[in-house]
Amino acid sequence: MWEKSYETCLTETEKLPSFFAEAYHTGYKEKFGIVYKRRIEWLAPHSIKIGDVFSGFGGVRCKGAFHLGACKAIANKGNSVEAEFDDFIFSIAFPSDFTVEIFHGSEHPFMGWRSTIYGAWEPIYSIVFSFQLSEDYHCKTILKIVEN
Repeated sequence: MWEKSYETCLTETEKLPSFFAEAYHTGYKEKFGIVYKRRIEWLAPHSIKIGDVFSGFGGVRCKGAFHLGACKAIANKGNSVEAEFDDFIFSIAFPSDFTVEIFHGSEHPFMGWRSTIYGAWEPIYSIVFSFQLSEDYHCKTILKIVEN
């Protein structure tokens, strides 16, 4: 990436009426013809909206993940996931066209692990989501924290 970097730009920020930041990068432009823009908006003390825009041609299969630390339990409720920690519940609401999978110490695929000490692995929950891009694709993901 040092030899062939791509363009990044923070395009907008604001504090009121809600805090948000918006930026884009061109890291997918050469290979896929896509410019990626993300807007993070803090809607309320315990709620964040992530808005993603993929400008360009469709047909690309995308995959991403949220790796959770040591949570007590996790529930997959279709396109929303709730993870229970000691004193709060963290939820993620994915777009309806996303496929959502949960891994915990899986060997095939190797997913849902962390290493805090060299050579030692411990299972964690990993939420893997995937979706198919259509032309000029827009989506939003909502993160919430609720006291337990």
